[in-house]
Amino acid sequence: SNPFSPSGRYVAFSEFQFSTNLGRKDQNAVRVKYFDKERNLLSAVDETLIWGTQVGSHVQWGRSDTDLLYNSNPPLFLKNSSVNGPSNPVGFVFNIFTKQWKYLQCPIYHISEDG
Repeated sequence: SNPFSPSGRYVAFSEFQFSTNLGRKDQNAVRVKYFDKERNLLSAVDETLIWGTQVGSHVQWGRSDTDLLYNSNPPLFLKNSSVNGPSNPVGFVFNIFTKQWKYLQCPIYHISEDG
């Protein structure tokens, strides 16, 4: 997946915090962020415990500069449902202009160029 938005204006990434307490869940979270190259502005989207050392939380763009996608912990209302267990990741779609989230009922791996 490409960290650059389709127009090339934004760069998305997972920010890892160095910690010597890797056993503590709150210290293992990564921050999902994006950088606006035109405005020289860094924005935080979310923190997640769903990540890996090679691919982070699969932060990537949809088919336009509007939607940033990534994996995170399921919303509280899904944690006890039969659809998703308490620790199964789900995909999120964050609209960087409205600051609204949508959740998917499954994790994401790679989004095609046409979304």
